[in-house]
Order: sequence, then C-alpha cells, then structure tokens
Amino acid sequence: MRWGLIFILACCSLCDSVRAEENAGPDALPSLGCYTDSDSQRDLPEQHQDFKLVSKRYCLDYCRASGYLYFGMQGGTWCNCGDSYGRYERVSRRECNQLCPDGATGNETCGGAWLNEIFPTGVARLLDDGMNSSEYLGCFNDSINSQQQPLRRQFGSKNSPHYCNSFCKSNGFIFSALQNKDWCLCGNSHSRQDRLPESLCDQPCREEPEKFCGGVRVINMLFSTGVPHWATKGGQKIGCFSDSSDRDLPLVLNAGQMASRQHCWHQCVSRGYAYFGLQAARFCTCGNVYGRYGKLADDRCSMRCAGAWDQTCGAGMINEVFSTGLPEWTDRSVIRVGCFVDAASRDLPLHRKFTDGADRFSCWQFCYQRGYKYFGLQAGSQCFCGNQFGRYGRAGSNSECGTACHRDASKTCGGSWRNEIFATGIERMAENAIARLGCYQDGSVRDLQLLHEAGSATSRLACWHYCKLRGYRYFGLQAGRYCACGNSYGRHGVAPESHCSVRCPADDRQTCGNRYKNEVFTTGLPPDWETGVVRLGCFVDKHDRDLPVLLDAGQLASKYHCWTYCRSNGYKYFGLQDGTMCTCGNAYGRHGQVADSDCNKPCGGDSSITCGGHMKNDIFITGIQPWDANVTRQGCFKAGNDSSTNLPLVQRTGSSTRRQHCWQFCQSRGYRYFGLQSGDLCACGNSVRRLGQVDDAECSVRCRGFAGETCGGMNHTEVFTTGVGAWDSVITSLGCFEDRADRDMVQMFHAKENSHKYFCWNYCRSKGYMYFGLQSGSWCTCGNVFSRFQKKNNSECSTPCEGDPTTSCGGSMRNQLFMSGINQWEKQTTSLGCFEVSPNNRPIPVVHRANSFDAGRRYCWHYCRSRSYKYFALRDELTCLCANWYDRFGLVEKSGCGDDCMKTNRRTSCVDTTRDTIEAFHTGIEAWETTVTRLGCFLDVENSRDFPVHLDAGNKLTKKFCWSYCQARGHKYFALQNRRHCYCGGAYGRRGGADDSECSERCRGDTSTTCGGELRNEVFSTGIGDWDRNTTRQGCFNDAAHPDLPMEHNLGSLANRYSCWKLCSTRGYKYFGLQNRQKCYCGNSFGRYGVALGSGACQERCSGDPSATCGGDKQNEVFSTGLEDWDNGTASAMGCFIDKPDDPDFASGLHHLGEAATRLACWRRCRSLGWRYFAMQASQWCACGNSFGRHGRANRDCRLPCLGDPGSTCGGHQRNEVFSTGL
Repeated sequence: MRWGLIFILACCSLCDSVRAEENAGPDALPSLGCYTDSDSQRDLPEQHQDFKLVSKRYCLDYCRASGYLYFGMQGGTWCNCGDSYGRYERVSRRECNQLCPDGATGNETCGGAWLNEIFPTGVARLLDDGMNSSEYLGCFNDSINSQQQPLRRQFGSKNSPHYCNSFCKSNGFIFSALQNKDWCLCGNSHSRQDRLPESLCDQPCREEPEKFCGGVRVINMLFSTGVPHWATKGGQKIGCFSDSSDRDLPLVLNAGQMASRQHCWHQCVSRGYAYFGLQAARFCTCGNVYGRYGKLADDRCSMRCAGAWDQTCGAGMINEVFSTGLPEWTDRSVIRVGCFVDAASRDLPLHRKFTDGADRFSCWQFCYQRGYKYFGLQAGSQCFCGNQFGRYGRAGSNSECGTACHRDASKTCGGSWRNEIFATGIERMAENAIARLGCYQDGSVRDLQLLHEAGSATSRLACWHYCKLRGYRYFGLQAGRYCACGNSYGRHGVAPESHCSVRCPADDRQTCGNRYKNEVFTTGLPPDWETGVVRLGCFVDKHDRDLPVLLDAGQLASKYHCWTYCRSNGYKYFGLQDGTMCTCGNAYGRHGQVADSDCNKPCGGDSSITCGGHMKNDIFITGIQPWDANVTRQGCFKAGNDSSTNLPLVQRTGSSTRRQHCWQFCQSRGYRYFGLQSGDLCACGNSVRRLGQVDDAECSVRCRGFAGETCGGMNHTEVFTTGVGAWDSVITSLGCFEDRADRDMVQMFHAKENSHKYFCWNYCRSKGYMYFGLQSGSWCTCGNVFSRFQKKNNSECSTPCEGDPTTSCGGSMRNQLFMSGINQWEKQTTSLGCFEVSPNNRPIPVVHRANSFDAGRRYCWHYCRSRSYKYFALRDELTCLCANWYDRFGLVEKSGCGDDCMKTNRRTSCVDTTRDTIEAFHTGIEAWETTVTRLGCFLDVENSRDFPVHLDAGNKLTKKFCWSYCQARGHKYFALQNRRHCYCGGAYGRRGGADDSECSERCRGDTSTTCGGELRNEVFSTGIGDWDRNTTRQGCFNDAAHPDLPMEHNLGSLANRYSCWKLCSTRGYKYFGLQNRQKCYCGNSFGRYGVALGSGACQERCSGDPSATCGGDKQNEVFSTGLEDWDNGTASAMGCFIDKPDDPDFASGLHHLGEAATRLACWRRCRSLGWRYFAMQASQWCACGNSFGRHGRANRDCRLPCLGDPGSTCGGHQRNEVFSTGL
C-alpha cells in the first residue's frame, strides 16, 4: 500500500483495537516502535516505577485504567503513559532490549535506558471532540517563491506522517504536509497549484521506509489535521477594544511568530473560552467577557500578525476581539460543587496529569468524554474524575483550593490534597435513553459478540456510549470491567437477577453484571438503521481510488461509523478498508472484484466484524438517494462573456472542481441549472438557451477535482439541472423598506457568504415567518409584521448579495422584503361576525397603523396573533385592531360590513366605511392574558424600588415576556417600566398610585402596548395566585452526603421557592427545601442532621430570585408544601410482585409515564379510572387493576427509583410495586 497506511488520526493510535476477551493477553498488542525519551520533557507524561512487577500486562493495566491511549516500558522497571508519542527520535527495536524484572514471564523485554517501547492500550474515547479526524488531500506542487505553509520544521529521521500531523495539530494548524523526507510543514491554507500524480510523491521516510515523506520541492500527502477553520466553528469578529494592565481578556499568551487568528482561536477554544483577542502582532488573549475599557474604531487594530501578514492582530494594548464559537463552557451545566479533602485512596478514582499543566476546560473535557459526572482539579496540575465525591469531607474554606491552574493562571485548580470539584453536566439520569432488559448468561460463544475491556471506567453510561457509537442495539456489562455489544441477546438463557451483582468501578451505585453474566440494556438505536444497507462485495482499490473520499477513522472504524459518515455527506456507497479507513463514493468496481476472504481485517473500532483488507474495499449501499438522483445533463453549450449564457453566477473553483461541488454550490442558492467550464469554473442560472448548443465532444476537459468526470471545455459549458423546482413562484416582492435601530423585523441572521434570496427564504420559512428580507448584502431578516417605517425606492436596496453577487440583498438599514409563501393563516382564522363600533369607546383597544402597506386580513392576523391576542379586526384599509373581547356593542347583519369596500389580490371585505362596524375574527389561539389583570400605574423610587427583582429586557420587552419571566419565578405581580424594564415581586404600591397617563411609554418589543413610564410601574397580576398561602418556613437544617430530603433536583439559574414548591407539591411531598442557591429537595420528613446554627445559616440568595434566600452550603431551608399525605393514608403498600409480559398481572396493562413517573401520578390515574390498586414498574410504568399477585411475590426486587421522583422506588424489571388506591 502506498499511502493508505498514513491516514493517521492525530489523537488516535495506529493499531487495531485490543480484543477485550477475558482471556486475551497483551501478546496480541503490536509494538509501535522504540523511541528515545528526555528527562526535561517526557514523551509519555505519566511515569510509574515498580522493581518487581513491571511487565507488558502490568503496564497495559496501569495505563488503561487511567484512560491513556498508549503505554511504554522503559529501563526495565518503568511504565509510562500518554495520549501521543514520538516527540523524540525513533531507533531500532533491538535497542529496547532490557529484561523485565523476575516477576515477568519468560524473557520479556521492558524497553531500554531512556528508551520507550510503545504499545497501544486499546482505549477508545467515548465521545469525539470534533477534532479527531484526519483526511488525506493528495500530492501537490509547491514552489520556492510561494510556500503556502508558514511553519516549517526539519525533523530529519523522526519525520513521519503521524509525527508531522500531531505537531501541526497541537499548534492549531488546519493542514500538515511532508516534503523531501525531512521536512514537516504546517499551515491554514494549502497550495493552489496543480495536483500531481501520486508517483511523484515517492520519497520514503527515513525510519519508516514503508511510508512516504514527500518528494523534491513537492508536498506529499497533504493532510487536514482535523482542526477546523476558526470561522467555520461560529467565530466572528466583534471589534477593536482598549486594554489595560488589569487585562480585559485575562489570559495572555505570547504566540510569537505563530500569531494568527487561527492560532489564537485554537489556543483559546482549547481552554474553553468564549472570546479570543489578538494584540500587538504577537499575543493571544482569551476570556469570557470583553469591553471593560471601551470600543475603538476598527482602524486602530492595524498591526500585521507575525504569523499571517494578510491579517491584522490588534495593536499595543489594543485587542482585536473575536468569538470562538463556544458559549462560555460553564454554560454547559458545569457547576462548581466546592472544595473537598482528598487522600491516598482517591475520592475521585480516575486520575490524569496533563503534560503542559491543567486547566478547568481540559479536565472537564477529559472526564466528560469518559462519561463521568464530576471532575476535580488538584494542586494546579492534576485532574480527577468520578461519579461520587465527598467521603473525606469538605475543606475548611474555599481558600484551600486557591492554587492557580498551571495552564491558565487566571483561574484556580484546587490545592495540595484538595480537589476543586465541578459537575461535568452529564445528565444524572442519562440512562433515560435506555431500558434495562435483565440479567443473562454468557458463554465461550459470546451472547453479545463484541467485548471491550473498559477497566476502571466501566459504568452504564460508558458502555452505552461505546456500543451506541458502533451501531449496536444492545449493550451489556460484565464482571465489573467489560462492555459487551450486540444486536441480539439471550441465546444462553436468563440468569437470576441476584447474579448480576458486581458493582461498577466508575459508579459503585450501579451493578455491572458478573463473571459470564451480562446485565443487558437497549442503546436506543432504532432496529432498522441497517435497512437499505446492502453488502455488494469485496473490491480492489488502487491509488486512483475506486471510492474517492477517504477518512481514517482509526479506533472508531466500524460499519456504523463509516455508514454514518458517508451517508451524512450524501454518498450512495461506503466502503471499509484496511481495518481503519472509511471510503465513500457514488460509483464503484472500476478495478474489479475479489473473493470475500480478501476483506478480512478486523475493524479498529469493533474487532468482532471485518473492515476490508489491504487496498481492498468491503463495499455497501448507504441506503440514501445520491446527490445526482434528480440531476439531468442538458448538453454542451457555447460560453459567452455576458448574460447571454443565462448562467450569470460564475465562480472559479480551481482544484476542488467536480460536478457534485458545483451542483451543491448552485443548488444551495436556489438555481435550476449548473454548468462547468474549462475544468475549473462553476456557473449557475435559471434558464438555458438551446441556440448555443454544440457537439458533446467540445465538453471533454477533465474536472480538476476529479479526473473521472468531464467539466465542459475551454469555451464551452456542460450544463445540468440541479433538481431545484420553481421555488420563487410562491414568493411575492413587497419592495424596499427603511429599517432603524429599533428593528422592523423581529429576527435577524448574519448569513455572510450564504446570503442570497434562496437561503433567506428557506431560513425564515423554516421558522414559520410570513415575510423575509435581505439587508446590507449579508443579513437575513424575518417577521410576521413589517413597514413600521417608510417604504423607499428600490434603488436603495441594490447592495450585491455576499453569497450571490449577481442578485441584490437590500442596503444599509434597508430591507428588501418578500412574502415567504406561508399561507396557513386562513385555516386558523374564524369569522365571528359583524359588530357595532362606538367612536368613543372601541371594543378592540389595540390599534395599529400599517403605514404605506395595505394591511389586509392576513397582515392583521399575524400582527395580533404574534402579540398573543385572541381576536382581530380591520377598521379601515391601514388599521388593524386586536383584543381579547369583541362584542361589547352587539352583532349586526353581515351585509352591514360591506362586500365591496376593499378587494385587492391580498384582501377580502373588511368594513363598511359608511358605518361604524367591524368584522371580527379569531386568531386561532387562546390568549395568555386571560390569567392576567391590570392593577394600575404606580410610583417608583430609584434608590428604594417597589419591586425587588429587576431585569433590563431592552428590545425584548413585551407584556408577555415580563409576565413569563416573573411567573416562572413564582412572583404574584409583574410591572413594566420605562419601555425596557421588567420588575417582579409579591407586593406593590408602597410609593402610591399615579395617573394612567403617566404609564404611556411604548414597549421596546411591542410598540402597540404600553410599558409604564420613567419611574412609573404599570403593574399586573401574574395569575399564579397565593401559592404560598399554606406554606410555612420550618427552619434551616444541616444536610449530608445522604440527603435529609431524599429527592434532589438542580433548578440551576431558575431556582426560586415557587419552582421548588411546585416540583415537590406535584409529586405529593409534604416538605420542600432549598440549598446552595439552586438545589431543590423534597421529602416527607426532615431534621435528622440537626438545626443549622449561626447568623449566616441559610442566607444564600436564590439564583433565580435574589430577593429570597435559598439555603446555604449543605444547609436546607425547609418549608411545608401545604400538603398532608397526598393519598390521605389510603395508598397502602401491598408489596412487590412478579409480572410477565405475555400475561400481565394487571388488567389495564402498562401505561408509560416516562419522566413524569411518580407514585402520585399513578395513584391519580388509577383512582380517576375507578381501580382499587395501582402498581409501579421499571421506574417509569404505571398499571391499574382490581386484583394482583397471580404470578407470586418477588420479595426485594422493587428497588428502581422513579424517573419523576428518584427519592421513591417504582418497582423493578418485570416487577410490580403494588399499592391500594383507597377506593
């Protein structure tokens, strides 16, 4: 094989996965070579020495238990672990000849003096971080005067595809390349010169001659490293900002000659920051907020980047700021738990020490990928993972976790023997996606064919991830350390439940089967993902690839992974090759078929199945329609230099030119035809003139991106249909309209290079908007009402679209508007009749003038419906009226509304202009305002507010927005003030009333309604009533690791007393408690850890309502819910009983309650239906009946927690926990 072996994942190993059978030994592991090491910076960062026990098995177990990808043996007594290797020179394997200690078996060698013999551990990451895929791009010409790769290193004998790609990736570059044996090149764009035949890339690597490392002045095997371009991951320029010695973006890194936007983005995003900046040509800055020292004009950021002269990198003490595309990573439910004591027997079992020091983001990512619920940082550089914590207690104070992170000194990373612990954000009940099927016998012929040794990382979540990622329907846990995967189970029969009793090492609250006993679950994958996936056979491949798209999947390689990759990219066929590679294409078989036995190499990600062979593709149908299913060739046409071609949009696509690329470019812009010319041009249009058609022989130039296709001729265009229909027949142009800072359209989206009419139409239509617009060449605008401002001449909407310069996309603060074609409104409107109107007292109070655009029934329906009104009407040709009532002055004859007063192509009869009448219609929704009462206009004082909770809603403020915000937090009243401010509270009017005329300012988010005035509150009731009338504060009580109130729920940023009361009272609990600002606990008794004493007890403010307290650290502020026993003592526990799927014990069968499953919910359901008994089963099922127990009692098998109330049990697997309803 020429270069198939070198498609290396930058963070995955070269080897096949370890077969994790119980009797598998380390001898099956291939050696990756003998490498030199250094005392100053270790090649494998974690070291462990043992003078008696070191062996290949010992080191494998040690490094695998810590989740490392590779292990090395050195000096006869050392085990070294890491996720990458090869920093230093490779030497002959014969030099790694030092014998292992006497405790090892036979004459086994354990490396040499400062020499590591390196092996893979077989560990595969549970979750892909999105930056693991490397792709070979080809052999390209280069020149001395136009080097495309800014970073060049001469690595000499240690140069290899793996080493070079890892080096470039670690420095944040998008591409890596090898040249002339010794040189490694890194960059963010690749050569635009001609692609060359593979035969010119023939220089063998010095230490790995079976691989190739370029040619003379030729870049060989150009790779993508897997690092994405910063702008494709959501990064956007924000502006130019002042800095100070107290840094605006706190983390500052000296990038030197590598400083560029790509490099700084990579440095900041790898640390989890939301923003990155460039300063003084050489520095990267990172942070989660910016702008403390003010914004500057963009031209102040004028210094050229040291690593990219075509980019600017701020200036002296001036940051050029961009978004990384990440939200602040703490937004991912990563919550700080506190500072905790650690000991030699670790509180969090999985340990990782990072080579370049720790930071919070790296530790979170490591633990999250391995499925752990918590991560902890210690002593600035160490990272720990686990599923429970706190057995040695909390530290005396948070200051004990004050050591700065070695990789990010702006944050703390624990202290000496002190873990700073955080939640990773993995859902506590991630098992919701799965169903437990029972305990099953295993045998030498495995029941679930794929067995993977997960070691100390074994948990239900980890095995679920592992098997689902490989496309299996079922997963099992065995012997406390293995994951088993398969598509069927049960061939060896059912085992007693008590036999699946071994605790999971990563979460000892769970069981993980037993020796030769699988605890089996569903993965949640549909059983039919392979429907349409048909095997076609084993086929020869060559350097001129049969399936042109290649991906090195490494340890993720499996049939499911390759199917997913190729299908998601629209290919008709996928192949598996050489154990680790996926191949994709729309045609196959050019090089002939061979025997199936030639496709027998085990898959890197699933050793139970095969993934092709050496230069042999095992090919399958993906089961989807290929991209060209609706593409029809129209012929070969003369190419003109003007619009006579009828394909006006032309783009030079260079070396990426191929039919699929051009089709995608034109189809995504809504064009009906695409054409290719001269091998490297793509053109788009909506018509083709037959007058210029010529012989097909004139279109014979091969595509530069794929020599297997023709792409027109030198002066001729090869034309095809895109398959796009006449989409623009459903849209209507409305004209050019003014826009202002107080936007006319409710939604704006920066489409940038995607901006064109077809994209914006699709975007707005998919969100249900009636109108869409284009603005400033690169923005889409959407809405259901418009024309609050003036209509303008069409010449003011002539800015070319960034995504299609042949068409216009509005102008600066000018919307080019269209109707999207959504016309479902008529199905939701109902005429209510014609009604009298009093000139002095309108029955419909909201009046909206539509300015220069005729209103029409559809316009007014959208206007009133979007503001949550129940009824609308038209008063005259420009006026919409909205309300929640309509018939105050009585019904009149329909003829009184006039049938011919207003009829246009968008209008129906609305009103008789000679009479005071209106025709009213229903908007099709029930108004939220029916629960809201206006209480009046009231005074406020700036330094002593009438309402304790405040939100500056800005342009979002509407009455509904403020109502929703306050109602969700349990407040009885809400108020609107000064156009943009929302207030919440439990009382109002302390400063006295004001005249209604003083609450007349219009809401920023809905100018049809008023939002108070300056220091004037327009007050309303939220409609939730006196929820706390029967609640009583019980006091402040201590809590512990085993909660005093058993049901726990993290309310996060919305935590308040009302939310907790509602959560607990709906589940039938007598008491609710709030703790640590955001946690809610429920129970029927409290106080077993005693009263919390001291003036500071339970004084932390609620995260969702700072006006109230929500307990403290390990302190519950306890209240009664107002409920006594929800069942009045009638729901007596009858016991745990056996159920059978084919003969249910309960007459009603099972009803799925899912996440709402509680005893209260099931009791209510069965009692309302008149049944005498109810039963809970398998955490989430409810059954009702008048008798039970036909299959016998089950003793203690009803121990599964209720999904809706983990503090209570809800039966077991095929076990009913039975209660009486009291009837």
